[in-house]
Amino acid sequence: NIRYADSGHCVRMNMWKVITLVLCFGLVCAQESTDITLQGPTYVTPVPSGNVFIDEPFDSDDALESSWTQSQATKDGVDSDIAKYNGNWAVEGLAENALPGDLGLVLKGKAKHHAIAASLDTVYKFEGKPFIMQYEVNFQTGIECGGAYVKLLTHSDGLDLSDFRDKTPYTIMFGPDKCGEDYKLHFIFRHKNPKTGEIEEKHANKPTTDFKSYYTDKASHLYTLVINPDNSFQVLIDQTVINSGNLLTDFTPPVVPPKEIEDKDDKKPEDWDER
Repeated sequence: NIRYADSGHCVRMNMWKVITLVLCFGLVCAQESTDITLQGPTYVTPVPSGNVFIDEPFDSDDALESSWTQSQATKDGVDSDIAKYNGNWAVEGLAENALPGDLGLVLKGKAKHHAIAASLDTVYKFEGKPFIMQYEVNFQTGIECGGAYVKLLTHSDGLDLSDFRDKTPYTIMFGPDKCGEDYKLHFIFRHKNPKTGEIEEKHANKPTTDFKSYYTDKASHLYTLVINPDNSFQVLIDQTVINSGNLLTDFTPPVVPPKEIEDKDDKKPEDWDER
C-alpha cells in the first residue's frame, strides 16, 4: 500500500489503483489548462540513403504527371471490350485510419487492366552488390482477383513506357497476387540460357508460411525482395522472412537442371526380347 496526497487529502490504496488515479488527475489538468494541445502522429516523408535507383513516396498530387507514364496499350488475346489498359490511378490517402500527408498510389477501376511505369535514374546492373526492391501494399477494399506486383523491365533502347503491357520483357517480377482462394507472392526472373540463348521464366518455390492474412486484414504491409551476389535470396513481409533460397536451385524450372532427366524420346527397341 502507498499513500497519495493531493489538495490536503490523503488516499490509501493498492499500487494498481494509483495508475487510474494519476490518469484521472492528468485529464483534469489538461482540460483546465490552455497551454496543452493534444496532437496525433505526424507523417514525415521517408528519405532514402545509400545507392538508390528509384524512390517514390507519392507524397504529392502531381507525382503521377511528373514521373509516371500510364499505359495506353491493349492486351493481346483478350476481348476488345476489356483488352485496353484503361484502369485509372489516383494519389490519395487511406480510406480508413488515414494519416494526414501520407498518400499512396490507388487503383480506381474495378475489373480493368492497370499498368503504370517510371524510368530508373540509371540502368541497374547486377554486379557484385545486393539488390533490394521493396514497396508497401494495402488491399483497403479487399481483393477478389488481381495482382499488385512490380516488374523491373529489361533495358532496351526502344522501350516505350506508354506501351507497357503483359508481354513487355522484364527481368524481375515481384509482389502479391490473388484469384479466388489462390494466394501467391510472386518472385519470378527471366533467365537467358548461356548455351542456347533461350529465355525462360523461373518461378520461386512457393513459401511454406501461411500469408493469407496479409491479403484480408486491410492493413498496410511492406514487401521486400533481397538478392545477394552469392545467388541467395530472401522474401520478407514487414521485415519477417517468409521465403528464402538459391537462384540456381530453388526455382521451377531450376536454373541448374538435375543430373539425370527422363528422355521423352526414348523408345523400346524393335528387337527387344521380352523374356
